[in-house]
Amino acid sequence: MTTSLEVPLRATETPVCRAATAEAHVRAVRRVIAVMRERHAESLSLKQLSDVAISSPFHFNRVFREVTGLPPGRFLAAIRMQVAKQLLLTTRRSVTNICFSVGYSSLGTFTAHFAQYVGASPSRFRRLIRIARPSGLVPTAPARPLVMKENASSIRGYVHASEGDCTGLAIIGLFPTRWPRGHPRACTVAAIGTNFVVENVPPGRYHLFSMAINSSIDDLALCLGESMQLGHAGPIHVPEGDDAGPIDLELRWPRETDPPLLIALPVLMEERLASERAALESPSVACHQHF
Repeated sequence: MTTSLEVPLRATETPVCRAATAEAHVRAVRRVIAVMRERHAESLSLKQLSDVAISSPFHFNRVFREVTGLPPGRFLAAIRMQVAKQLLLTTRRSVTNICFSVGYSSLGTFTAHFAQYVGASPSRFRRLIRIARPSGLVPTAPARPLVMKENASSIRGYVHASEGDCTGLAIIGLFPTRWPRGHPRACTVAAIGTNFVVENVPPGRYHLFSMAINSSIDDLALCLGESMQLGHAGPIHVPEGDDAGPIDLELRWPRETDPPLLIALPVLMEERLASERAALESPSVACHQHF
């Protein structure tokens, strides 16, 4: 997942001037994100946020999207969901209480949004974490090859770390948007520093997203999607019945301007392992790799 800010170079601008402008934009966005985190339960308007950035609402909205990849309202919603995840995991507060504390006035809306972003309802997310160690749900080796569907496509590439040493496995998911949420369309597991193949991919335009994990990762960090290197590649066009790639999937540590990682990795891994167990029990049944 990258955060690049491309500022058009005007005839009167120099590269140094453009770099200074880009850095000023990033500083302004960081100020706004800090306010979002501090006041996440409030209904912050675009005008209020643009005032923090010392910019017009129109210009601020454009710059914020360029820096973070999301509009301000969706970024604020992501922060609220991340806070909700933490409260679900670290307190005994009811889902209703958490709903109101993160700025929602409707329990139904909160539950629907949580399931959409995280991939599981608040109650199910909390229940899974209480009955199993999340790190125990992480596979210790890449999954076995699956039976390919007729006319299926695949994505091939190489996953590696660009910032320091990073060992372990990479969970690689395929999503229709740049910001991963909910269930991926297809997925795979690969050792970091090796080639990967995402199989049984429906034709279309996608983004690859990867999370680096290992057996020593802290359970809370794993559940919250924190303290792990992340990777993004895309958009990728996948033709019908053909391979896309090779894709260079580079892992890096998150930045302040990255949206929170909301997808429920333990929940998704639980479903993956259940699917693999079912495939082993019924080897004659073609298994579609799906979270």
